Amino acid sequence: MTRILLCLFLFSLTLSAQNTKISLRTLCFRHAHDVKEIFPATGSTKKTTYSKTRLYTSAYSDPVPLTVSGNSLKVALPVKVSKKHPDGYRIFATKTIGPGKRQLAIFIPTTNPKKPYRLTIIDEGEKNFPMGSTLIYNLSNTDLRMTIGEHRKEIKPLKQTKIPIPKKINALNQATIRTYVKNTEGKWLIVSSTVWKTSKKLRGLAIAYIHPLSKKTVVDCFQETPPWRLPKIE
Repeated sequence: MTRILLCLFLFSLTLSAQNTKISLRTLCFRHAHDVKEIFPATGSTKKTTYSKTRLYTSAYSDPVPLTVSGNSLKVALPVKVSKKHPDGYRIFATKTIGPGKRQLAIFIPTTNPKKPYRLTIIDEGEKNFPMGSTLIYNLSNTDLRMTIGEHRKEIKPLKQTKIPIPKKINALNQATIRTYVKNTEGKWLIVSSTVWKTSKKLRGLAIAYIHPLSKKTVVDCFQETPPWRLPKIE
Protein backbone atom coordinates (compact mmCIF):
# COMPACT_ATOMS: atom_id res chain seq x y z
CA MET A 1 0.00 0.00 0.00
CA THR A 2 2.82 2.39 0.92
CA ARG A 3 4.55 1.65 -2.37
CA ILE A 4 1.37 2.41 -4.33
CA LEU A 5 0.90 5.74 -2.52
CA LEU A 6 4.53 6.65 -3.18
CA CYS A 7 4.11 5.90 -6.90
CA LEU A 8 0.94 8.03 -7.04
CA PHE A 9 2.75 10.88 -5.27
CA LEU A 10 5.70 10.75 -7.67
CA PHE A 11 3.30 10.61 -10.62
CA SER A 12 1.50 13.73 -9.38
CA LEU A 13 4.83 15.53 -9.02
CA THR A 14 5.70 14.59 -12.58
CA LEU A 15 2.43 15.99 -13.88
CA SER A 16 2.86 19.25 -11.95
CA ALA A 17 6.41 19.59 -13.26
CA GLN A 18 5.19 19.16 -16.83
CA ASN A 19 2.65 21.99 -16.67
CA THR A 20 3.24 25.57 -15.56
CA LYS A 21 0.50 28.18 -15.18
CA ILE A 22 1.55 31.74 -16.01
CA SER A 23 0.08 35.13 -16.85
CA LEU A 24 1.60 36.32 -20.13
CA ARG A 25 1.83 39.75 -21.73
CA THR A 26 3.52 40.54 -25.04
CA LEU A 27 5.40 43.53 -26.41
CA CYS A 28 6.53 44.01 -30.01
CA PHE A 29 8.69 46.94 -31.15
CA ARG A 30 7.80 46.78 -34.85
CA HIS A 31 6.07 44.22 -37.02
CA ALA A 32 8.23 41.95 -39.18
CA HIS A 33 7.18 40.20 -42.40
CA ASP A 34 3.60 41.36 -41.78
CA VAL A 35 3.29 38.94 -38.86
CA LYS A 36 0.91 40.66 -36.43
CA GLU A 37 -0.35 37.59 -34.57
CA ILE A 38 1.51 34.74 -32.92
CA PHE A 39 0.30 31.51 -31.30
CA PRO A 40 1.79 30.40 -27.95
CA ALA A 41 1.58 26.66 -27.42
CA THR A 42 -0.55 25.86 -24.39
CA GLY A 43 -1.71 22.78 -22.57
CA SER A 44 0.18 19.60 -21.74
CA THR A 45 2.73 17.63 -23.73
CA LYS A 46 -0.03 15.15 -24.62
CA LYS A 47 -2.56 17.74 -25.78
CA THR A 48 -1.22 21.00 -27.23
CA THR A 49 -3.42 23.89 -28.29
CA TYR A 50 -2.41 27.25 -29.79
CA SER A 51 -3.77 30.53 -28.46
CA LYS A 52 -3.92 33.45 -30.90
CA THR A 53 -2.21 36.51 -29.46
CA ARG A 54 -2.10 39.95 -31.07
CA LEU A 55 1.25 41.76 -31.24
CA TYR A 56 1.00 45.46 -30.39
CA THR A 57 3.82 47.86 -31.30
CA SER A 58 2.98 50.82 -29.08
CA ALA A 59 1.75 49.19 -25.87
CA TYR A 60 1.80 46.01 -23.83
CA SER A 61 -0.89 43.47 -24.53
CA ASP A 62 -3.43 42.55 -21.86
CA PRO A 63 -2.34 39.69 -19.58
CA VAL A 64 -3.54 36.26 -20.69
CA PRO A 65 -3.55 33.14 -18.47
CA LEU A 66 -1.67 30.26 -20.10
CA THR A 67 -0.63 26.75 -19.16
CA VAL A 68 2.71 25.88 -20.75
CA SER A 69 4.51 22.57 -20.91
CA GLY A 70 7.53 22.39 -18.62
CA ASN A 71 9.38 25.66 -18.03
CA SER A 72 9.49 26.89 -21.63
CA LEU A 73 7.27 29.08 -23.74
CA LYS A 74 6.91 27.88 -27.33
CA VAL A 75 5.53 30.21 -29.98
CA ALA A 76 4.15 29.07 -33.33
CA LEU A 77 2.79 30.32 -36.64
CA PRO A 78 0.01 28.66 -38.68
CA VAL A 79 1.19 26.59 -41.65
CA LYS A 80 -0.29 24.13 -44.11
CA VAL A 81 -1.15 20.79 -42.53
CA SER A 82 1.44 18.16 -43.43
CA LYS A 83 3.18 15.10 -42.01
CA LYS A 84 5.76 17.42 -40.44
CA HIS A 85 3.07 19.75 -39.09
CA PRO A 86 -0.04 17.61 -38.55
CA ASP A 87 -1.69 20.19 -36.29
CA GLY A 88 -1.16 23.05 -38.76
CA TYR A 89 1.36 25.03 -36.68
CA ARG A 90 5.14 25.47 -36.77
CA ILE A 91 7.14 26.41 -33.67
CA PHE A 92 9.52 29.25 -34.53
CA ALA A 93 10.72 30.32 -31.07
CA THR A 94 11.26 28.64 -27.70
CA LYS A 95 12.45 30.34 -24.53
CA THR A 96 12.80 29.35 -20.88
CA ILE A 97 10.49 31.26 -18.56
CA GLY A 98 11.46 32.68 -15.18
CA PRO A 99 10.28 31.41 -11.79
CA GLY A 100 7.51 33.98 -11.39
CA LYS A 101 3.89 33.67 -12.46
CA ARG A 102 3.91 36.95 -14.44
CA GLN A 103 5.91 36.76 -17.66
CA LEU A 104 6.51 39.27 -20.45
CA ALA A 105 7.33 38.01 -23.96
CA ILE A 106 9.23 40.52 -26.09
CA PHE A 107 9.32 40.03 -29.85
CA ILE A 108 12.25 41.62 -31.67
CA PRO A 109 12.06 41.74 -35.50
CA THR A 110 14.49 39.78 -37.67
CA THR A 111 15.18 39.51 -41.41
CA ASN A 112 14.31 35.79 -41.46
CA PRO A 113 10.69 35.20 -42.57
CA LYS A 114 10.73 31.69 -41.08
CA LYS A 115 11.75 33.14 -37.72
CA PRO A 116 10.25 36.63 -37.95
CA TYR A 117 10.93 37.50 -34.33
CA ARG A 118 13.61 36.90 -31.76
CA LEU A 119 11.96 35.98 -28.47
CA THR A 120 13.04 37.29 -25.08
CA ILE A 121 11.23 36.41 -21.84
CA ILE A 122 11.22 38.68 -18.78
CA ASP A 123 9.96 37.65 -15.36
CA GLU A 124 7.95 40.80 -14.69
CA GLY A 125 6.88 39.96 -11.17
CA GLU A 126 7.69 42.74 -8.72
CA LYS A 127 10.35 40.66 -6.97
CA ASN A 128 12.41 40.71 -10.17
CA PHE A 129 11.11 44.04 -11.50
CA PRO A 130 10.31 46.36 -8.54
CA MET A 131 8.01 49.35 -8.84
CA GLY A 132 9.89 52.61 -9.42
CA SER A 133 12.83 50.85 -11.08
CA THR A 134 13.99 50.69 -14.70
CA LEU A 135 14.92 47.31 -16.15
CA ILE A 136 17.49 47.42 -18.97
CA TYR A 137 18.20 44.60 -21.42
CA ASN A 138 21.11 44.96 -23.82
CA LEU A 139 20.38 42.55 -26.67
CA SER A 140 22.77 44.32 -29.03
CA ASN A 141 26.40 43.48 -29.85
CA THR A 142 27.91 46.62 -28.31
CA ASP A 143 28.28 48.12 -24.83
CA LEU A 144 25.38 50.25 -23.64
CA ARG A 145 25.33 53.10 -21.12
CA MET A 146 22.19 54.51 -19.56
CA THR A 147 21.86 57.44 -17.17
CA ILE A 148 18.69 58.14 -15.21
CA GLY A 149 18.99 61.17 -12.95
CA GLU A 150 22.07 60.63 -10.80
CA HIS A 151 22.38 56.93 -11.69
CA ARG A 152 24.66 55.59 -14.42
CA LYS A 153 24.97 51.99 -15.58
CA GLU A 154 27.02 50.33 -18.30
CA ILE A 155 25.67 47.07 -19.68
CA LYS A 156 27.65 44.55 -21.69
CA PRO A 157 26.07 42.81 -24.71
CA LEU A 158 23.42 40.21 -23.82
CA LYS A 159 23.33 41.38 -20.20
CA GLN A 160 20.71 43.12 -18.07
CA THR A 161 20.62 45.40 -15.07
CA LYS A 162 18.23 47.51 -12.99
CA ILE A 163 18.37 51.19 -12.04
CA PRO A 164 16.50 52.34 -8.91
CA ILE A 165 14.20 55.34 -8.81
CA PRO A 166 16.31 58.55 -9.08
CA LYS A 167 16.36 61.44 -6.63
CA LYS A 168 17.79 63.98 -9.09
CA ILE A 169 14.57 65.33 -10.61
CA ASN A 170 13.14 68.63 -11.86
CA ALA A 171 10.22 70.67 -10.56
CA LEU A 172 7.78 68.45 -12.46
CA ASN A 173 9.11 65.32 -10.76
CA GLN A 174 10.89 64.23 -13.96
CA ALA A 175 14.31 62.69 -14.45
CA THR A 176 16.52 63.00 -17.54
CA ILE A 177 17.08 59.70 -19.37
CA ARG A 178 20.06 59.41 -21.71
CA THR A 179 21.24 56.35 -23.62
CA TYR A 180 24.66 55.86 -25.22
CA VAL A 181 26.30 53.13 -27.29
CA LYS A 182 30.03 52.52 -27.68
CA ASN A 183 31.32 52.71 -31.25
CA THR A 184 34.19 50.71 -32.78
CA GLU A 185 36.66 53.38 -31.64
CA GLY A 186 35.58 52.99 -28.03
CA LYS A 187 33.77 56.35 -27.87
CA TRP A 188 30.33 56.78 -26.33
CA LEU A 189 27.70 58.09 -28.74
CA ILE A 190 24.34 59.35 -27.48
CA VAL A 191 21.40 57.70 -29.21
CA SER A 192 18.48 59.09 -27.22
CA SER A 193 17.63 61.70 -24.60
CA THR A 194 14.26 62.22 -22.96
CA VAL A 195 12.57 62.80 -19.60
CA TRP A 196 10.46 60.42 -17.55
CA LYS A 197 8.16 61.06 -14.65
CA THR A 198 9.48 59.38 -11.50
CA SER A 199 7.04 57.53 -9.28
CA LYS A 200 6.80 54.38 -7.20
CA LYS A 201 3.66 53.68 -9.21
CA LEU A 202 5.61 53.41 -12.49
CA ARG A 203 8.21 51.06 -13.96
CA GLY A 204 10.53 51.65 -16.91
CA LEU A 205 11.74 49.12 -19.48
CA ALA A 206 14.60 49.78 -21.92
CA ILE A 207 15.56 47.26 -24.61
CA ALA A 208 18.59 47.71 -26.89
CA TYR A 209 18.86 45.56 -30.00
CA ILE A 210 20.17 45.55 -33.57
CA HIS A 211 17.67 46.91 -36.10
CA PRO A 212 17.27 44.20 -38.77
CA LEU A 213 17.46 46.66 -41.68
CA SER A 214 19.86 49.43 -40.60
CA LYS A 215 22.05 47.00 -38.58
CA LYS A 216 22.46 49.77 -36.02
CA THR A 217 21.74 49.61 -32.30
CA VAL A 218 18.36 51.05 -31.39
CA VAL A 219 16.83 51.47 -27.95
CA ASP A 220 13.10 51.28 -27.25
CA CYS A 221 11.84 52.54 -23.89
CA PHE A 222 8.46 52.01 -22.24
CA GLN A 223 7.10 53.28 -18.95
CA GLU A 224 3.87 52.09 -17.39
CA THR A 225 1.87 51.17 -14.35
CA PRO A 226 1.29 47.39 -14.67
CA PRO A 227 -2.36 46.32 -14.89
CA TRP A 228 -2.42 44.60 -11.49
CA ARG A 229 -1.51 47.98 -9.91
CA LEU A 230 -4.33 49.89 -11.60
CA PRO A 231 -7.53 50.67 -9.69
CA LYS A 232 -10.19 48.03 -10.24
CA ILE A 233 -13.42 49.29 -11.81
CA GLU A 234 -16.54 47.79 -10.28
